[in-house]
Amino acid sequence: MPPNTCTLIWEEPLTLPADTLRAEYYHPETLKPLCTVCENYGCNYACPPLSLDVEALLRQYAQAHLLAARLRLPPTLPKELLASLYVNAMAVFNRRLLACEAAEAGSLAIAPGHCTLCPRCARADGKPCPSPDRVRLSLDAFSLEIARLASELFHFEIQWFNDRPPAYLTLIGGLLSMRPQIPKPEESWVFAGLEEAVALPAGG
Repeated sequence: MPPNTCTLIWEEPLTLPADTLRAEYYHPETLKPLCTVCENYGCNYACPPLSLDVEALLRQYAQAHLLAARLRLPPTLPKELLASLYVNAMAVFNRRLLACEAAEAGSLAIAPGHCTLCPRCARADGKPCPSPDRVRLSLDAFSLEIARLASELFHFEIQWFNDRPPAYLTLIGGLLSMRPQIPKPEESWVFAGLEEAVALPAGG
């Protein structure tokens, strides 16, 4: 990998019926209250509270293709750079996710985190989104149990920054689709074991 970068390592995508995802992992009664303490709550158009019914949205699709990747962290990463590094990793993750979305008309990407299209979201200032067609809801906005998705389906645990950086950060997103297999721009596209460089923020 180039200098001043971290490595994003992709897992093999998993597919399950959208109804199964909803039945097993959709728990708004416990997850919605947790979102209220997040700094993006009400301040980012990809995050809660939402005016649309995400459960009804899930019912519109036959399949849920889940994508996951782990961002390997340097052991000396300062905690204050973590948020910026995660944004950089989301940009790399979302490029591949949105390319899959573009390969199937009518499919819908679910981002691994808040929207970062603008330096500051217009929602924080009570203004309309300047690019509503480009915003993709976060996985948190769907009230899906991300920790269980990681452990039960991808077989790794989400790690947190305590006194020192964890070994990795987790990114999980998805694609709601009508196809039984994840659409890819090219058949030669691979995920499992794919490594991509993520730039460290200045000072990292």
